Amino acid sequence: MSRAARDPWLLLGSLVFLAVALLVRVFCAQGELWLDEIWSLHLVDEIRRGEVLPSIATDNNHYLNTLYLWLAGPDRPPLIIRAFSILLGTAGVAMAGWLQRERGTGTVILTMGLFALAYPMVNAGSEARGYAGMMLCALISIALTERALEQRSARLGLWLGVSNVAGVLFQPLMAGLIGALGLWTLWTAWRERRGLRATYEIARDLFAWTIRLLIPVVLVVGAAVHFGSGYVLGGVSSFSAARMLEGVSRLFRHLLGLPDAVPEAAVLAIVLALTALAVALNRGDRRTALYLVVLFAMPAAMAAAHLPNTEIPRYYLLPGLAFLLLLGDLYGSLERRGVALGAVAGLAVTAILIGNSLEIEKLRRVGRGDVVGMLTRVLQEGPGPITSNTELRDRPVINYYLARLGIGAAFVDYADVCKTHPRWLLTSDLHADIPDDVTIGAPGCALAFRKEAHYDSWGLSGFPWTLYRAE
Repeated sequence: MSRAARDPWLLLGSLVFLAVALLVRVFCAQGELWLDEIWSLHLVDEIRRGEVLPSIATDNNHYLNTLYLWLAGPDRPPLIIRAFSILLGTAGVAMAGWLQRERGTGTVILTMGLFALAYPMVNAGSEARGYAGMMLCALISIALTERALEQRSARLGLWLGVSNVAGVLFQPLMAGLIGALGLWTLWTAWRERRGLRATYEIARDLFAWTIRLLIPVVLVVGAAVHFGSGYVLGGVSSFSAARMLEGVSRLFRHLLGLPDAVPEAAVLAIVLALTALAVALNRGDRRTALYLVVLFAMPAAMAAAHLPNTEIPRYYLLPGLAFLLLLGDLYGSLERRGVALGAVAGLAVTAILIGNSLEIEKLRRVGRGDVVGMLTRVLQEGPGPITSNTELRDRPVINYYLARLGIGAAFVDYADVCKTHPRWLLTSDLHADIPDDVTIGAPGCALAFRKEAHYDSWGLSGFPWTLYRAE
């Protein structure tokens, strides 16, 4: 008989949070697609036109998610387009609970609650991207590595390789977790005094299949980069330590359900305090070392490599996943130390869940973008040629909705605005200071535009959009 069957509270709590996880993700999957999702559909169109190499060598291609979109078809309703991520995100909640199965009923249920309602997890599990699949694979890989440290088996290594490579094919950030699992394996084997040779053999046997299965992936992507136009990033911002800290704090602000008014330094201080408390209470726990590697070594490696775009909060979803597991373990440790501490921990987790529920409601209210609203305004006030100063990023989105809404307006290349004067300028420019008046064109060809509408994005999906009309 399974433990869930023997423990009715565990069964009930697990079923409740699984149902909540599914319903919340379906709830948040309503509404129009946002920029990155439309770019994924654009890549499917490129593949169908035979432009395979350019579609492979781009950061917007989350390969297994793109495969699903190709099978489902680009013209399906948003809920169908996002259905794969909804199922993967819900499965991730179940996997998080299973990972905690030996740590007590309260730990299992609270961990599932955190994964079910944490806004970043809900956001990733309700959009047509690869992050939900990556996080499910991350949880599976943690479980397999943990088991392999206790029981050496070639089969475990094979399944770990499949999970690791599937995670990479969902989102390349999974490569960071593979490195973290490798470091954790080496540290754990060495700390348990297995000897230098045994430590090497354990790591070699465990990750041999991961390396074998990654080789063809690297070769295919490398060939696409070499024979195509290089590896294309949808947008590039140079590395900045200050912007990276901003991105990290935004991710953890959302995880903790804290209001936007809480200062960045306070968010990071809370994270560090909770981590330190968990480490102090679970000093002998093998998994604590993994949490520390993922929470600190992964962002440190990104900073040391001076990677671009590190201000994007979703790039820290894997450290966020480790933090949620750490919070579940922290609750279990406090609960075992007495009723009073358990009650305080329960209230803290309840506050986190309430804060995240408010963020989920805000996602439903604000949405992931307002391109449709702005193009509807264009339709009402008279269509005309449209351009964008961020053409590479915006053109597929604008063309997608022009066709969807039946608006007869041509998109003008930004380099050709002096030849064909656009009537509208619609841009997802990320500048914080959006001017009321802009001038585009070349010397001797100054085209003036006045701001008509602006949408300011919020959360982890979407871009700010601004609509200008030619004066």
